[in-house]
Amino acid sequence: MQKVYLLSTGGTLEKVYSEQSGSVQNLDSRIGRYLRVLRLPDLVVDASSLMNKDSLEMTDEDRRRVLDAVR
Repeated sequence: MQKVYLLSTGGTLEKVYSEQSGSVQNLDSRIGRYLRVLRLPDLVVDASSLMNKDSLEMTDEDRRRVLDAVR
């Protein structure tokens, strides 16, 4: 069995269109729901959500946080 570590930071996969505001927003993490519908019999995915930001909104501190998590 293989194991994959997935770090989610938000971005395109997490965005949702809000009809109320007419904009695309990162409201909550959706990656867990996406992974549950996949059939991956020989793979374990260990998913962690670090933040919920678009990459254009990430700061240097956010990037350091990602680096620390990878290490």
